Amino acid sequence: MADIDRRTALGVGLAAAAALIADPHRTAEAAVGDETKLAEGVVVKVLGEGPSIIPGFAKVRLREATMQPGSSFPLTAMMNSMICHTLQGEMEIGSTVAIMRISDLLES
Repeated sequence: MADIDRRTALGVGLAAAAALIADPHRTAEAAVGDETKLAEGVVVKVLGEGPSIIPGFAKVRLREATMQPGSSFPLTAMMNSMICHTLQGEMEIGSTVAIMRISDLLES
């Protein structure tokens, strides 16, 4: 554990959180402005969607996940590539609201 720097630990943590939040069925059906309650205290809102400038991906969808203190959500498989960024709070046992932005990289 001593050989892992903070940047690597953060990246692994964000990837794990993204894998927990991603639900391909909800992502595929979501429209801009839609809010989905994943669990008690966990809401995901679609903020926008547009063409991608990233090679190999046709579209990018931006979602925002808001997690209340003490909330949790079920494990699900990550079905598409994504980039995650935690804006506020802690992803694990935090005392404040956690907000994470998720950029879904969609192939079609």
